Amino acid sequence: MKTLAIWFAKRYALSLVQDMVKAKSADVAKWAARIGVWIERFGLVAKYLATLSDRLADGELTDAEAKAALDEANALAKELTKED
Repeated sequence: MKTLAIWFAKRYALSLVQDMVKAKSADVAKWAARIGVWIERFGLVAKYLATLSDRLADGELTDAEAKAALDEANALAKELTKED
């Protein structure tokens, strides 16, 4: 009996959430798009950090590597701060 009550409560809660999402579908779509943009940006940051890690793996940072890392950091900063 307890399991059945929990099942009904979960179904009811899920239907409430679904109704709220449906009622605010335009706002939900806007936020979903925003989240997608930020996921892409986090990916760019992760890619930059992986590249930087590869450059630092040998324990040295040459002038060319430092310049390239700085140029990439500037490009990343511009990409992250651009308006959508």
